[in-house]
Amino acid sequence: GMRGATVVVSDSSATAADVQRIVGGSRPEKKIVLLALNYRYRQLRREEAVARLAEVSNLDPSKPLILHVGSNHARKNRLGVIRSFARASAQADLQLVLAGMALSPELRDVARAEGIADRVTVVVKPSNEVLEALYSLALALLFPSRYEGFGWPLIEAQACGCPVISSRCAPFAEVVGAGAIMRDADDEQGFADDILRLARDAAERRRWSEAGLRNAERFDPALMIARYLEVYREVAERR
Repeated sequence: GMRGATVVVSDSSATAADVQRIVGGSRPEKKIVLLALNYRYRQLRREEAVARLAEVSNLDPSKPLILHVGSNHARKNRLGVIRSFARASAQADLQLVLAGMALSPELRDVARAEGIADRVTVVVKPSNEVLEALYSLALALLFPSRYEGFGWPLIEAQACGCPVISSRCAPFAEVVGAGAIMRDADDEQGFADDILRLARDAAERRRWSEAGLRNAERFDPALMIARYLEVYREVAERR
């Protein structure tokens, strides 16, 4: 299908490189249109965020939380999330919220072995409203993926003023700009250090929150739609 296309639009340069690897050659033409937020995420007042999360069991709004949004797929690196959090929580009173897919038995065993099972809350398939509240309350989004096509939670978190700590996964630099703390996916001690720095330094937290909010402004749906319309017009004119 891609080889028969005039133009293939990808949501990041990393995905465009995948397209090139699959189809080879100079055709079809490759264009990049970054995704936009598909929900109007915004930074909530603490009182509103806490009220939205009243039904989430085991969550303590008074305790700083680290958030991960995703699944148990190996590329999402939830194993690294759990181990990095365990290192940080040995030195600070923190909780970990895993939003998305239910935690696998294997990863539950890891959390128990690390001694943090009682600090982990899993929120299965949260609504946009619940996610918005989690982002707004979180000390940071920890997102150490090994592979992504784009990485939507990065800009969702930034739009809510949540500092982002991420891996250097191929598309992330293009997506987060200068608005996130980045490390190699396997640097679990480094991620733990970043968590502790944000937990202990309000000014540092505020700096990354503001940088993320500025970056998230790039992902307005109207801008994405306008860019797609440009591509459609170019293709139509050729025909």
